[in-house]
Amino acid sequence: MFFFFSSLRGASATKQSSDSSSGSLCQPFRLPRDDVFEKGNVLFIILIAAALFASLSYAVTQGMRGGTKDISGEQADLYADEVITYAKTVEQAVQRLISRGVSENDICFAACGDPTTDVFDPSGGGISLQQPSADVTAQSWVFTGGNIVFNGTNDLIVMLGGLTQSVCIAINNAVGAPLTAGVPVEEGGNLVTTAYAGSFSGTTTLDNMAGSPTGCFNATQIDGAAAGDSYYFYHVLIER
Repeated sequence: MFFFFSSLRGASATKQSSDSSSGSLCQPFRLPRDDVFEKGNVLFIILIAAALFASLSYAVTQGMRGGTKDISGEQADLYADEVITYAKTVEQAVQRLISRGVSENDICFAACGDPTTDVFDPSGGGISLQQPSADVTAQSWVFTGGNIVFNGTNDLIVMLGGLTQSVCIAINNAVGAPLTAGVPVEEGGNLVTTAYAGSFSGTTTLDNMAGSPTGCFNATQIDGAAAGDSYYFYHVLIER
């Protein structure tokens, strides 16, 4: 009898041990803990941030270097439009004065004694003097009667120097002015930039601009001095 109960206890213990062993082999599959995923996400974010920082640093560096380079064609078109549009605004103001009976010799652009003859006075031409943006040029507008565009007689024109070749080309493409082999034509004559003060003087003719009322060229001599490559925009305000 004792042997029977001992056998039962032994069988029971053996079964429990077997159940315990089989349980350890059949543990349910558990997904990795959330903190493992969180660590992976943090690493991914750090990599993305590093890549963005590298891209930004490259863009800033290129932008700083871009000051010494020419600009893109699209940007050149925008700058060309800015220059042409303002020059035409000045022409309209000048023609407004002439329609009121102001003589071409009395038209004034600076230090005017009579505001009604001042292009940039509300009672005169009615517009404001707007210098070009620094991205276009560091130079200012020039109003002069020292050069000839049409008919062998000096014309009243507005000019703007210090342009890049790309902007100069964009201007000529926009207005149909001539180019030579895709670049601005060279004017070897002495370009006069003397400010207009009611009189016309000078004998320089923009021969290679083919009589275009608006355009841009490469001036190699300015006010008697060699200039190398210097790109100038011009627009005729009064054709004489």
